Amino acid sequence: MDLDEHISRWQREGLVTEDQAVRLRASAKTTALPQQLGLFTIAGAANGIALVLFAAWSGAPVTSHLLLLLWLTSLLPLLYLVRSRALAGLVGLVFVLWLPAFALRDTGIVVFAGSSVMPIVFLVGGTALFAAGGLHYLAPSLAPVARGLRIVALLTVTVSVFVLGLTFWSGRSGGTLLPLTGGSLWSSVLVLAVAAALASAAGMVLRKRAPMITAAEGPVSLGLVAAAVVYFTVPLPAWIFVVAFNVLAVAMLVVLLVTGWRRADLRSIDIAGIGLLAIFLSRWLDLGLGSMSLGAFAGSGVIGFVALGGFLSWKRSSVVEKARAKRDGVPVPEQAT
Repeated sequence: MDLDEHISRWQREGLVTEDQAVRLRASAKTTALPQQLGLFTIAGAANGIALVLFAAWSGAPVTSHLLLLLWLTSLLPLLYLVRSRALAGLVGLVFVLWLPAFALRDTGIVVFAGSSVMPIVFLVGGTALFAAGGLHYLAPSLAPVARGLRIVALLTVTVSVFVLGLTFWSGRSGGTLLPLTGGSLWSSVLVLAVAAALASAAGMVLRKRAPMITAAEGPVSLGLVAAAVVYFTVPLPAWIFVVAFNVLAVAMLVVLLVTGWRRADLRSIDIAGIGLLAIFLSRWLDLGLGSMSLGAFAGSGVIGFVALGGFLSWKRSSVVEKARAKRDGVPVPEQAT
């Protein structure tokens, strides 16, 4: 959305007068819109710093989930007023920081630091944020908000499911977490899982009204939530969780990669590409070390890494060329989403 569109929207909503709109357009040559919107993001971050400093000065715990919740709620009116992608990213980041503080409000952040529950909390919370962000596409004017929230959610979910797919992690305590954790932790995971499932189901139902929500993201999100709840509650052999989370991680990243190709979205392509390369590298090390000869281990890794990296780089270059052609006015066939 360019400056004229922003100013026109602000005029329609009564946020600026006609004279103020004229002055804003006149100043566009010296002050870019991203800089103007960036000031709101800086103000939102400064607000959180002020809250933390005030809490420290008054003796309140600075890791309290209520403090982070207060910061989060103070950002929401500003977010929906300016509809900035950067500010939406800040809101998503504060939400992610709030997740462990909320889940361990009765047990303490120190217990959380070395706990196997950490990826589960971030996985269900990140999935809920991603699905809720997608629902913003129902209002076209909230597309920047949806974009910012979903990028933060994607990064959170990608890291969480990557960790859960590691053999040494999922083999530690899968299915034995429930009796070892407090009531607030289990209830928090359950609440976040229900919220993620409901938001994902709503996105599936309303997808026709919001084309930016893909057909595959709902089932993949529900699969992630189900796997997280089962991991937390049901004692199963470790290899089942390793296989399940690896399959879900690859499925999620492939959906993201294909969506990025179709929409010429470099950010999605980069996240999916890095995620797939990281999964390949970690599983190659996990499965190859100690079970293959040095030559076979090194050769398979080099061939696989070069092949996957080369393919992803080639596809990314084709998307860049498509974007440049579209920018220069060259007709480019549209792909269905």
